[in-house]
Amino acid sequence: MKGSNNDGVWNEQPKTIKITIVPPWWKKWWFRIFASISILGFIFYGVHKRISAVEKQKQAQEEFSRILISSQEQERKKLSAELHDSVGQDIVIIKNNANMALNSIKNNNDAAKYVKQISELSSSALNNVRSISHNLRPVELDRLGLTETIKSIIELVSNSTIIKFVSEIDDIDNLLVKENEVNFCRIIQESMNNILKHSLATEASIKINKSGDNIRTVIRDNGIGFDTGIIKDSPMHSVFGLTGINERVKMLNGTLEIKSGKGEGTEIIINIPYVKSVKKSS
Repeated sequence: MKGSNNDGVWNEQPKTIKITIVPPWWKKWWFRIFASISILGFIFYGVHKRISAVEKQKQAQEEFSRILISSQEQERKKLSAELHDSVGQDIVIIKNNANMALNSIKNNNDAAKYVKQISELSSSALNNVRSISHNLRPVELDRLGLTETIKSIIELVSNSTIIKFVSEIDDIDNLLVKENEVNFCRIIQESMNNILKHSLATEASIKINKSGDNIRTVIRDNGIGFDTGIIKDSPMHSVFGLTGINERVKMLNGTLEIKSGKGEGTEIIINIPYVKSVKKSS
């Protein structure tokens, strides 16, 4: 900086003044770092809170499904017992009485014809009650075990359709706790019902094998198949029974994989973990 005195004489050597402007605190580097960390923290907190809310909602839905299915099974068990012990027993008595009456009125053709019809209808009604009772609660499950029950389910289904079923079933008795055996039976039943109702297949197979610490089930058919991408989020997911199957698989801590395509048939792969100690304790 140059200047002059009162006589107008200017200095030959300019003077310098050093001025430092200190930025406000909100422009300092430490504040910017702090602000960035805070913003990232808020974002992380928001995302974490959202994920936690979704997880809680998912857990609540699964718990509701578990309670609902458990309640349904209890009602099915009760109704099955009532049908088997009460209605079924009454029909047996009606059938026996009709047969006794038929033997005592052989000379009366009209009466014999009507009593014979009663006997035949009683037999038909008894078979229907037994079938309904079996679908509500497979009686073989408590009497024969899981393996024979699954074989019985497959036999009943294969005898009611022209679809050719081939099965390969390992001994899986006592690998699951009793309440889980019912859910496993339901999974098999619903999967096979889907084949009967929707697949238009001519051949189907079911394989249930012990693989490591899992019960691995593979159900295939050569039917019309479907687009898994479209059906997953549509109402048809429920129509095809996939929702119920999926919920039961989750209850058993298992995994469900569905492979299908239009005109390519369908393959369902289910892996259900089991605890080896269950077998020892049974």
